[in-house]
Amino acid sequence: MDKNISLYSLILQNFIDKETIQKIKPDTILFQEDENVQHVYIILSGSVSVGRVHMKGKEFILKILNGEEMIIEYELFKHAPRYHFSAKTLSDCEILMIKREQFEEFVFNDKSAMNALVNWLSTRYL
Repeated sequence: MDKNISLYSLILQNFIDKETIQKIKPDTILFQEDENVQHVYIILSGSVSVGRVHMKGKEFILKILNGEEMIIEYELFKHAPRYHFSAKTLSDCEILMIKREQFEEFVFNDKSAMNALVNWLSTRYL
């Protein structure tokens, strides 16, 4: 397999025919900060805000993700990982939601995917 293929492409090749693409309306919360990690999110189209809530309740947007981006919690492989931020759709979105366990199995069994994940985590996490 090509060493330079992106993690996004590898994930699509592996999961696009196995998982249902979710059509999600604007202002839908995908997950909240401190919830257990359930999924890896592959944004096919639309915009998603990633942020945190201050102690006083004010929401801070850390980044806005658009089509062809991913949300992967960096502590995914820890026992009982939790999200360190929240995510909410800003527009109509098409998102491929991959169960954490399936994603872990994919990465552990595919050296190219593991290398691509390490590269992605070291350069593009947020």
